[in-house]
Amino acid sequence: MTGSTGLAGSSTNKYEAFHAALTEGILRCFYRVYNQLRYGFLEKVYVSALKYELVKNGYKEGTQKKIEVFYGGKRVCEYYEDLVVNDLVALELKLLRAFVMSMQSNCWIIYGLPKVKLGFF
Repeated sequence: MTGSTGLAGSSTNKYEAFHAALTEGILRCFYRVYNQLRYGFLEKVYVSALKYELVKNGYKEGTQKKIEVFYGGKRVCEYYEDLVVNDLVALELKLLRAFVMSMQSNCWIIYGLPKVKLGFF
């Protein structure tokens, strides 16, 4: 069987396996950077180090990728994502002591963008 049945060999499982491997690799790169730098630097330092680590591990990244936002068929502004990995996963690096609930809306915006399938904060 194919489709979204969740059975072995289905297209859903192939999709999930692809994204699981991709996100696992991205998280591995993130933790390498974090374990070496720890905390205390400006966001730019972590973005640069993560970009380096991602490229070193064979990922295609797009630093400060410009995303045009349209409303009612009209371009209303541009949004710059910190990193977009393999044109699929958006990474928004934030230096916070705690996750702020207002950031959740930012995550929903990212999910609405073309091509972007996953987002990490």
